[in-house]
Amino acid sequence: MQQTFRVVKEHRGTSLSPLSGQAGDRLGWERRESEWPGWVWCTDSSGRCGWVPENWLELADETAVLLRNYSAIELSVAPDQVLSASLFESGWIWATNEDGEEGWVPLDNLEPIPQARTTYLLSDLDQVKLLRKLMLYWDGQWFLKTAEQFGLDAAIDLNARVRTSFGRIEMRLLLKTVGKSQADNLPDALHLLEAYAGAFMGSTLRADFVVLGPQEAEVQVSRCAAYEGAKRAALPRVDQACVACETLWSAWLEILLPEDPIQIDILHRQGTGDRICQFRFRVGLSPTEA
Repeated sequence: MQQTFRVVKEHRGTSLSPLSGQAGDRLGWERRESEWPGWVWCTDSSGRCGWVPENWLELADETAVLLRNYSAIELSVAPDQVLSASLFESGWIWATNEDGEEGWVPLDNLEPIPQARTTYLLSDLDQVKLLRKLMLYWDGQWFLKTAEQFGLDAAIDLNARVRTSFGRIEMRLLLKTVGKSQADNLPDALHLLEAYAGAFMGSTLRADFVVLGPQEAEVQVSRCAAYEGAKRAALPRVDQACVACETLWSAWLEILLPEDPIQIDILHRQGTGDRICQFRFRVGLSPTEA
């Protein structure tokens, strides 16, 4: 990774004809005392000498083989110059100055320039869209992997059970969010469900929430992302979302209206070939009275 440095102490290159070589070149070498551990003194076939990182050499008794292309040129720098580098070796860096000149510079002569932290700011709307998609994708992947492991019918059953259990959690959290212990009545429960559906699925759900009276309401769904995802999965059955929906409405309403008997009629389901999904709810009425 490229890093930037500011020069805090002058450094002067010491050789006008520095040692250089290509990977595979053979050099003479010897160990000399140096304040920089990890470097050995080398000589090429033309008599040029210089320090080479030991890590870049394969050492034998009298000769060393360069393992990569190398130049011993040192870069002359003055205080306050800015350098960039991505190669660090035994207390030195291979640096480039603002004029494009390159060479080795000791790290002790430099201080790193803190890099500006990249911050990604997501708007509230972007966050909501992202989380909506992730929830649906997570649910879909969970279902597919369960089907692979245990079979489609078992996955559909488990999906319905988990969705029903999670539905109760959803409504408890929704009530807490709006500061209520339960819905006032069926129309109020329907408005709460409409608000939650909008927050949870946004435009991926197209549904009409209709209050037919103080004790009767209806929901018609013309677009459901869960059902559309089931179709895209191309499994032998595409009604897994509908199976989960059969008990989900009961779970939602038993939390919103815990003291009222609720009758739920499923009139149409997209998963069985209908154009829409249609649910009718009656509160406080027995099936014979309805």
